Order: sequence, then C-alpha cells, then structure tokens
Amino acid sequence: MRQSYHMTEGRKRSFWIEEIKDNLSKYSRQIDKPLLVLMLLIIVFGLVMVYSTTLFSENGTTARSFPVGHLFKQGVAVVIGSILASILLFLPIDFFGNYTILLSAHGLLTLILLGTVGWGTISKGAKSWLSIGAFNFQVSEFTKISIMLLMSCIIYHTCREYRASQEILRDKRIWQPTLSIVIAMVLIGLQPDFGMLIIITGTMFTMLIVNRFGTKFNIALYVVIIGVYGFLQALAWKLGDLFSRTGMYQLKRLGSFVDPFKYAEDAGYQLTRAYIAFSRGGWFGVGIGQGLTNRAQLPERHTDFILAIVVEETGFVGACVLLGLLFALIIRLFLWAYKSKNFYHRCVLSGAGILYLVQMLVNVGGALGLLPLTGVTLPFVSYGGSSMIMCLLLMGVAQRIIIAEKNQMEIEKEAAYGI
Repeated sequence: MRQSYHMTEGRKRSFWIEEIKDNLSKYSRQIDKPLLVLMLLIIVFGLVMVYSTTLFSENGTTARSFPVGHLFKQGVAVVIGSILASILLFLPIDFFGNYTILLSAHGLLTLILLGTVGWGTISKGAKSWLSIGAFNFQVSEFTKISIMLLMSCIIYHTCREYRASQEILRDKRIWQPTLSIVIAMVLIGLQPDFGMLIIITGTMFTMLIVNRFGTKFNIALYVVIIGVYGFLQALAWKLGDLFSRTGMYQLKRLGSFVDPFKYAEDAGYQLTRAYIAFSRGGWFGVGIGQGLTNRAQLPERHTDFILAIVVEETGFVGACVLLGLLFALIIRLFLWAYKSKNFYHRCVLSGAGILYLVQMLVNVGGALGLLPLTGVTLPFVSYGGSSMIMCLLLMGVAQRIIIAEKNQMEIEKEAAYGI
C-alpha cells in the first residue's frame, strides 16, 4: 500500500509539472511578441539612463561611491514586476472582469491610501509614500490600475448591449465603483498628489471618449480641453508672481511653467536646467554618462526629468527612438482593443494604452514646459520601483486579455471551418 501511495503521489506531482510546462509553453506562444519586445527595449533603454543619471551625487560634484545602487534597485523592481505580471497570465480570464473581486481589491487599496494620508512619508510636497522597513511604496501607483479596471466595468455595464441583455438593471454596478473611485481620488487629493489626479482623471475621461460617446460630443469635449489649457496658460501668465510667492509647492510650479527663466532661481530652476540640457544634445547627443547636467544640479533628473538627460546624452535622435518605442507600444494596445470581440476586453486594453499615453504626455509636457510640473514618471524609463511594477502589472493584465482574445479567435476559426 505504501509503495502504491508513493506511486500515486509521484504521478500527481508529475501531472502537475507537466501541466505547468504545457501552460508555460502555451502562453509563451500566445503572448503578443511585438508588445513584449517593445516593452523590453524600453526597459533596457530606461535602465541605461537610470545608471547614467545616478552616476554622480546630488550636488553633482563627485561620483557616487556605489554608482550601481539605483540601477540595482530598479533592476529588483523589474524582476518583481515581471514575476507578478507572469502570475497574472495564469489567472482565469474571468478574474479580471469579476465585479466583486475588482471592487474588493480597490477597497483594500483605498484603505491603504487612507493610511498613507495619515502616516505616509512626505516627498516632493506630497504625503504619498508608505514606508515598510527599508521599502517605500507609492500606493496610488497601483490604484491607477484598479481605477482603470473599475472604469472599464462602469463603461461596460452602461453600454446598450449589456443593459439589453439584463432583465433587471443592476444600478449598483454603476454607483458602487463610481463612489469607490471618487473616494480614492479624494484621498489622493488630500496627499496632495495632483500629478496622479491628472493622470487618473485624464485616463477616465479619455476612456469615456473612446468607448462611450459619439463623434459630436467628442469634438465638443476636445474644444473644452483646449479651452481649459488656454485658461491655465493665461492664469499662469497673470498670476505667476502671486503663485510663485506662495508656500504651496504645486502653486509655485503652476506659476513658473509659462516663463521659467523669470523664476530661474526658485520654482523655474528645474525647467531652466532641463532647457540647457536639451540645447546641448544636438542630433546625436554627447554620449551616455557624458552629460554636463549630471554634474550640475538638476533635481529629479533620474525621475521627472529623465527626458532631459536622454536628449542631452543621446540627442534628438535618441529621444525620438525612445518616444517612438513608447508610442508603438501604445498603438499596439489600441490595435488589439480595436480587434477585440469582447467589449469589456476592448475597454481594458484601450484603458491600458490610454493610461500609458496620458502619463507619458504629462511627463514629456512637464519636461518641455508645455504643462505644469507634476512629478510624474516616464513609463518604463524613469527611476521608481512602484512606477515600474505598476507598468509591468498593467502589461501583464493586457497580455492576459490578449491571450483570451486569441483563444476566442481560434475557437471562432475552428467553428467557421467545422474543425
């Protein structure tokens, strides 16, 4: 009996191992290879730039005694994010559209956000970091994903096809996620982290524009957005001096972004140093690690202003290559959203692309002086463990949905040919 028991256990173990191998082989074939390659190229580019931007100390006068410290931490974040994203590939596809699971996960993140408001660590004028031992987490980074998924649920449950298929309209599937999103955004505003609010708000509105409204409404909304941008520009011109004299970090940035040289020794210091870095880059840059901005003091050059170092060291061509890779990744997500048969999957894939796009535009716009500085990272490129893990988790969600769409396409193809 003992021998039979051990044989049975051995067969079970062998069965599970073979099943895992089969799943790994299956998913390695089904994941979107172009999307994976684009992501890896951007990450490698980002790791090189993180190493370059952290070669020198904060005062820029001496080389760091341990110059690979930031690179090592960023590499650890890449490994952790990759592992978590890989785990998502093995979850049932219904997990990502399960109303109860999504609402519960977002509720947990909201509770942690509440703890961050009370006991968080202040950085760059916002109490948005939670310290646990030697690790710091920006909880709002992960809240972006839960809000995007809940927004996809709201759009899906308000679409005509879903409502037509329901005998009873489940209004709680609209107001409950809406209320939970509002609560999370209020907590983020209390930190205050206006950059995160801009990304979340921009992502939600763009998702509505893409998936919900008609052409006429979209055009009217674009006009409103342009008007708001013009109003902010005029406000910054008129009240720049007043904003710059306030003690509020965010208002100082709003007052200085239009004419940073006027406030070059205060709120406009970072932007003026970034402009100098842009001017040095030329077409092909001065070489990796050779930029003078790394030796001069440019605060947050490895996070918010990493684009300035990219332009200085790799030139206009290098910056175009990097931004081109990011745009290609986003367009690839939009193409899959367009091809998706499932409307909820379409919302999630377009939402992922929009989130990357909005965050990239806010970062680049801030570095170029087109938008007020908001402390936003460049996806997959800037230094920041929470940001990197968030980007990889979001890509894991997208890849899992793409796998489900490929499976559905294969089923429809087999049915069409009577296989």
